[in-house]
Amino acid sequence: MYFQTETALLYDSVKLFANALIDLDQSQSVTMPSKTTSCIDMNPWLYGTSLMNYMRQITFQGVTGIVGFDQQGKRNNFILDVVSITSKGLQKVSKTFNFKLINAYFYNVFKKFI
Repeated sequence: MYFQTETALLYDSVKLFANALIDLDQSQSVTMPSKTTSCIDMNPWLYGTSLMNYMRQITFQGVTGIVGFDQQGKRNNFILDVVSITSKGLQKVSKTFNFKLINAYFYNVFKKFI
């Protein structure tokens, strides 16, 4: 089964969020604010930092591969295929691990235009 990249990433992120929220709720009594939480008023959710810490600890096999994070909260073990459009269609030209190779690839391809 194939998904668009955005759909697969969204599925994995919702699963990660739900699992972390369940873990957090099992470790302490989580309550939602009585009024609607707003991004505008800049009042952080009391459990926000704890939820992020739980998210960093979770590792699971998702649609996009192994979902896990390093101590800074950046996803690790994240692999993407780098493809190029050719007369024969999309051709895989390399893989990127944690976005390191992709930056070097695109720099080499586009440096003649810079």
